[in-house]
Amino acid sequence: MKRERARSVLLAAALTTATACSPSSEPISDDADLIGGKDAETGALPTTLHISGSCTAAKVGKRHILLAAHCVDRHVTDTFAKGATIHLAHEPVAPDAKGDDAHMASMGYRAVRVEEAVMHPSWQGNDPANGLFVAYETAADLAVVVLTAESAKAIADVPIATVDASPVRQGDALLITGYGCEDSTLEAEVRRDRLKFSPATALAPIEAITGPDVVSEEYDPIKLGGVYLFTPGQARDPAAASLCLGDSGGPVYRADRPGVIVGVNASYTFTESRPGVSYSNWHTRVDRDATLKTGEWLDGVLAR
Repeated sequence: MKRERARSVLLAAALTTATACSPSSEPISDDADLIGGKDAETGALPTTLHISGSCTAAKVGKRHILLAAHCVDRHVTDTFAKGATIHLAHEPVAPDAKGDDAHMASMGYRAVRVEEAVMHPSWQGNDPANGLFVAYETAADLAVVVLTAESAKAIADVPIATVDASPVRQGDALLITGYGCEDSTLEAEVRRDRLKFSPATALAPIEAITGPDVVSEEYDPIKLGGVYLFTPGQARDPAAASLCLGDSGGPVYRADRPGVIVGVNASYTFTESRPGVSYSNWHTRVDRDATLKTGEWLDGVLAR
């Protein structure tokens, strides 16, 4: 089973697993249970958003929502088509529900309208149904959903996250987040009613894609590391957290500065023996030193 096949599973629904401890606000509760994660206390990570029926995301401008390109890829979904209505939440909400705006509001969601969804130009589209997958060494899994000015008022009280232009180095302390599933990517049961988070330490690319039981393509770690940053998953470190369905698009924060984004949840590497949890987690870089200039591209989109 190739790693790309696991990638297509994340395309179907997107988000993270997470564990304890964090900055001074200590945004956790003690009754959490996930693939290595803790519940974030209400209001602790307020720039993190949940998109009903889709991905985790973050507010990075007055009307700009940052997430993964595979979340908005037209080969996979038309959820983010121009003029579409999506429902956002940034606090614990009722599990995913369907209905009109009033019903969704009663469940904790806010209705907003999409002006456009902009994928990074390197992302030419994934089409899992036809076996077509992007080349990760040359494609940044990054997108911004731009809301209409009028509908953006519905989330005016949500704080805007800062995007960090400085690159992540091996060993940097990070915080991964997501509203995804809690048990296994193979079970695909996604709870979207609570935000999880986990401290993590940045891995060197070679550490993320190699190991005795790792299922991986023969990536060039230098090229791959120019596009993505990496954190350990539970198959590598039982104390770590693994990305799970629904976590895609979730922001990666500096551990000492929640609300300062350095990456976006994108994919994972897994092992033959434990395919239900990741060996390493992949996060698209957003800094200006990234080889695909994602930071500069993001600056341009936020100026719209």
